[in-house]
Amino acid sequence: MDSTRDTLFIWPLLLKLIFIFQFHISISEQQYWSSLLGGVNDTGTVNAILGTPMNVLYFGGNFQGIDADAVGSNSISNAGNIVMWNLTSSSWSTLQSGVNGEVNCLAYDSKNNFLYVGGFFITLGDGTNVNNIAMWDGLNWNALKTGIRSSNNFHGGVYALAFDSNSNKLYVGGEFSEAGNLTNVGNIAVWNGTNWKSMRNGTNCGVFALVFNPNSSLLYVGGEFSKAGNISNLKNIAMWNGTRWFSLGNGTNGAVRTIGFNQNNNTLYVGGYFPKTTNASAIRNIAMWNGSNWNSIQKGVQ
Repeated sequence: MDSTRDTLFIWPLLLKLIFIFQFHISISEQQYWSSLLGGVNDTGTVNAILGTPMNVLYFGGNFQGIDADAVGSNSISNAGNIVMWNLTSSSWSTLQSGVNGEVNCLAYDSKNNFLYVGGFFITLGDGTNVNNIAMWDGLNWNALKTGIRSSNNFHGGVYALAFDSNSNKLYVGGEFSEAGNLTNVGNIAVWNGTNWKSMRNGTNCGVFALVFNPNSSLLYVGGEFSKAGNISNLKNIAMWNGTRWFSLGNGTNGAVRTIGFNQNNNTLYVGGYFPKTTNASAIRNIAMWNGSNWNSIQKGVQ
């Protein structure tokens, strides 16, 4: 799961739980399930969901159609891998013609009502080149300069987005070496609304997950890497304080795929594929970091 301070939440007025299934989208409200008027078509998948204070939900993934299964509902045949569900009118809408490839992650700037979309796509649906990342302002798509790319005949891609509402900066993680006109950025970069900035050469391998500590604006970065900036001997997770990289103990002994932060107890939760961490041997693929040590969550997951 790709998360940010202003994303991956459903505001209290919605009071609904959203679940993703391959082929379909359903919504749980109190004691029963109901479909969102058919959901995505049977050959599609949904990778990311984002709720906003505008009473809409965004769904991104790998799909082209929305199936209508209710009287008066609207079907869509050219979704372009991203659609919007209006909770007030219970209807689907496209974001123009979307993007020409898979959407992996979403982030939201609540001050400007901007939606950021990352994944594996070269162009918008209309053919405009954006390279794996774009911004929807509510009416139109916008490129972030020349986007995210990689050298050596590998186009690269975006796996994770995190928006910091305090600094109005978007953090982008994935597998890439170039951001705008910057080279050798190392799989992670920051967009300040105008230009791309590097983060001390980033990491030496892929970044799959990003999350902020909203109490301190510290950014936690997970993936499959052993170096960040000039800090070596890392194990798949690190922390960025805005200017420097830091290790989190001895990290994990396998790839980190998702991370979340509980601001009430100031604890970081990490998931992925790692049978253990160095100082918490009972860990199985899920762990928590309290700021000083790794701890298991019962016996983890198998």
